[in-house]
Amino acid sequence: MRTNRFLRGGFLLVTFIFFTASGFSQTGFLGSSSQPQPNVSQPNVLQTNISQPLVEQAAVQKNTRVILATTTKDYPVTPGDVYILSYNQAGQNISIPLTVNSDYSVNLALFGSINAENFTFMRFKQLVETKVKSAYPDSFPSLMFKSTGLFNVYIKGEVKRSKLVSAWGLSRLSNVIDKNLTPYASIRNIEIIASNGKSNKYDLFSADRYGKIEENPYVKPGDTIIIGKYERKVTVNGEVKRAGSYQLLHGEGLHDLLYNYGDGFTPRADITRVEIKRIATG
Repeated sequence: MRTNRFLRGGFLLVTFIFFTASGFSQTGFLGSSSQPQPNVSQPNVLQTNISQPLVEQAAVQKNTRVILATTTKDYPVTPGDVYILSYNQAGQNISIPLTVNSDYSVNLALFGSINAENFTFMRFKQLVETKVKSAYPDSFPSLMFKSTGLFNVYIKGEVKRSKLVSAWGLSRLSNVIDKNLTPYASIRNIEIIASNGKSNKYDLFSADRYGKIEENPYVKPGDTIIIGKYERKVTVNGEVKRAGSYQLLHGEGLHDLLYNYGDGFTPRADITRVEIKRIATG
């Protein structure tokens, strides 16, 4: 172990801990002239906690999904979705179940068929109701949800086990990798390969910390999600506003750690003393 000390002569102690996937680590801490504050736990968008009996939970989940799908403007039409089309014809109320097939086609019976790929439910609903109203002007058509579909995505790489994970129309990237990551998994550079072969990379830290929801996208049927190893993991403790562990990107250093990730010093910090520890293992 090699320790570097600089900016001595104060009461603040700053410590940084750097970890890399190759086993090289750097460690550091921040302190003050008073008693050290307890470590501040960081929020985690990947964690959920549901404690209900399985049967009851499943029923609640089904109803909740239907409500969320109905009230979420950008809910995507998803294979396995089942809708109910109701309209009035010659004084009779007609109800037709509509199922979204695996290729996104939907058979509307006598109203034809629609390929609903890349449609939101709101757009699809408007299109279907317009078709029915055009055929029967006084039919008062209505398209409603009956149930939401399910599909699988494949996760691999720095996960506990490569496997298929069930998802639905509002499942985001963070939801499907929840509880599946190894301690060395990177959340800064996650690759999603779509069923058509198109590849995009995402940064869940930016989604969590800065609210960049586009970095935590909805997953789609046939997606393959690849988790890599982080390059550097750094822990900063003591008199910074956001103490915790962070995965640094290439080119980021001490200033980024303290002022971007750590959000700067607290009023109690004494920056005349800093300690950095680098621990090499293996």
